[in-house]
Amino acid sequence: MSFDLGLALRSMNDSRKVVDFIRRLDSEIDLMLVADLMDESLVLLKHALCWTTKDVVFALRKARMAMYGDCVDSEETADKVFPPQFVFRGDVVGYRLKNVTRVVPASTCRLLAANELLFTNMVRRRQLMDISAFYFARWAAGAAPGRTSAPLAVVMLLALFSTVVSGTLSG
Repeated sequence: MSFDLGLALRSMNDSRKVVDFIRRLDSEIDLMLVADLMDESLVLLKHALCWTTKDVVFALRKARMAMYGDCVDSEETADKVFPPQFVFRGDVVGYRLKNVTRVVPASTCRLLAANELLFTNMVRRRQLMDISAFYFARWAAGAAPGRTSAPLAVVMLLALFSTVVSGTLSG
């Protein structure tokens, strides 16, 4: 990641250059998401943007399988110094201490515990309800002539949704 942010390859094992590079980044960047530490990064993003837990719920896709995890050389100085500089700062430690006793609604726990297929179906169902409500409200308010009527649009969306859901459940 340090290479992607501008550290020259020849400087990767020079601890002085790595530390200088990290100090420069720390002064220029307010928040950095570290891919290897995505959970911790999202906690920091949540606090920086004043989001709720529901705003940062995510589904992991295309993750590297464990048997390929050692393809990346972890012996470089940049890899050893970089994450602790940003992740183990006081705000992360404070988050861990402060939110240990926080009460979370049961609905949030269900969202966090849902498997990917169930969560995707819940999102699609919610999108369908929102779209249906939008078209129905426009139809009830007398939408412009020549537009598709709400009942027809809702029937088309329901047919599409049932095809997608049945395809994902059987496939």
